[in-house]
Amino acid sequence: MSTQVFILLHILAVLLIASVALSLYIFSVRKGFAKKKKWLIIGAVCGGLFAIFIALSAVFWGRVTQNVGDGGASSEYSIIVAIVVAVALIIFGVLLAVIIKLRKGKRQEAFENEDADLENSLDNKLETKKDSFFSSKNITRMAIFTAIALVLYLIAPFSVPVLFPGFLSFNFSDIPVLLAGFMMGPIAGVIVLVSKILLKLPFSSTAGVGELGDLMFGLAFMLPATIIYMFRKNKKGALIGLSVGVLTSLGVAILANRFILVPFYANILFGGLENLINITGLNGLYPNMTADNFFRYYILFAVIPFNLIRLLISAAVTFFLYKHLSRASKHLFG
Repeated sequence: MSTQVFILLHILAVLLIASVALSLYIFSVRKGFAKKKKWLIIGAVCGGLFAIFIALSAVFWGRVTQNVGDGGASSEYSIIVAIVVAVALIIFGVLLAVIIKLRKGKRQEAFENEDADLENSLDNKLETKKDSFFSSKNITRMAIFTAIALVLYLIAPFSVPVLFPGFLSFNFSDIPVLLAGFMMGPIAGVIVLVSKILLKLPFSSTAGVGELGDLMFGLAFMLPATIIYMFRKNKKGALIGLSVGVLTSLGVAILANRFILVPFYANILFGGLENLINITGLNGLYPNMTADNFFRYYILFAVIPFNLIRLLISAAVTFFLYKHLSRASKHLFG
């Protein structure tokens, strides 16, 4: 098996396992306080497997990229990044579980103040709502959002070579992902995002590296926004959620480009940072760029402004559309 095929299969495995583990982790932590403790155990196992897999992937990427000039990421550096990701995941899960428990406590207090008939009626409605997540209505809506996201992902991307490197293309396929998450919850957003990535993967021109980055940035954008909105379903909650999502995704973009994506991409496809600079025309856009100062120029003048523009536009469109689409969806699907 060639190195390129092995790397592509490895990235595909990362996409699949990371997305499934994250989805199960969030679902399990949420269920842990809502129903049975066994879900907490399942969540802990999923979180642990995810952290282990990320650590192993970091070692692999570190070995591949350790020869990429001064900007290359060593195995030890990558492991540190993986540990940070794992710790952040655990903290995120604990905070989510505590919030859910507090909300459940308040809900139980409200139920206790009502008579038994009203309590049973509310319980039945809640059970019906939980059991209907994979209803035909939701599956249809997720399929529609996935189709729109894929069209935006495949057909609509465009670059602005005067301002940014030509290989950085604007695409706003995160908008349908966010709308799905706002309307049906974070799990629906994850399903739409992962489906979009998997459907695009066979057409990848970056050996899956770009798709891996899009998955990481999309999760970092969508999950905080939709989880915050899930607990504060009003315009203020949407605004706070989208703002946190923009900042989180921007931070992930900076770290991922600095330590994982660019070193990996440069070494595998271009044979080093110098070749990447010359072949892609970066030396024309940034005349003083060299392999030594590559990341300073690339992060400050490309990654940060490019992602900030993309994220802010996606957040603004989502903020102004989600309520209108939600009402339209209710009329269409009941």
